[in-house]
Amino acid sequence: AHTTVGQKLIGGSTCELWSPADTTSSNNRMTNIADGGAVDNSAVLALLRRGVQHVVAQIAQQVAVTDPDFTNQVWWPSLFGRATVGLSNTSKDANALNTRSQVFDPEEYDKLMAEFKKKVEKGLPPVVEQTLEVRPNPRCGVNNNYKVHVLWVIAGVSPAFRSALPAETKQQLEKEPPAWKSRKTGVLHLLQEQDDLDQHFPFNITFYGDYSTRLVRMLAENTAYNLIEGGGTSLKKFFENDSAHRP
Repeated sequence: AHTTVGQKLIGGSTCELWSPADTTSSNNRMTNIADGGAVDNSAVLALLRRGVQHVVAQIAQQVAVTDPDFTNQVWWPSLFGRATVGLSNTSKDANALNTRSQVFDPEEYDKLMAEFKKKVEKGLPPVVEQTLEVRPNPRCGVNNNYKVHVLWVIAGVSPAFRSALPAETKQQLEKEPPAWKSRKTGVLHLLQEQDDLDQHFPFNITFYGDYSTRLVRMLAENTAYNLIEGGGTSLKKFFENDSAHRP
């Protein structure tokens, strides 16, 4: 983008971008910060292009994994060729997104979803470990064929985390969410109304808008809890020099 004005007005992130190789370049300026959108909002593809062998993939989705409509609400299943919606958020261009982004075998997505649901049913943090075969896809710049160790972490609140919260916080999480959160235009209301803790936590829109301090902290604390408690020994493997877990 040539300007950051619009990004700032809607509560988006910006930063000063510059190159130490050319401090006089016209490209040295304030720029917008955004994820990869539909083509890679999880940043997994960027890591696979570099041949990274161990990946922690944090997915901040806006719907529970147990929701029957889960796959229709997210783009990242395209990594497995399993996306049911594309850039238009309809099924019309789902195949195009899958062709562009698929790097894992489709059946692995089915296994992943089944494991996530088992974790939730048992009251455990929604964290699942997989060893996947990377399938080359020049369309998205992934040219290597190798095995990658992935720790998938998605949004969700375990009973243990909730029970350890202060009484006041528990009461806040019982509050009915405002009506605008159930509408497709909800993101527009974030520009006028601060988002806060309520029953919708932790499935919050987190790319634009205004957020209470306690909501930001709770999102961070819950994510850290899920990663540490749900990852367990699997997480430790990522920081060990263990040849048994190399592709």
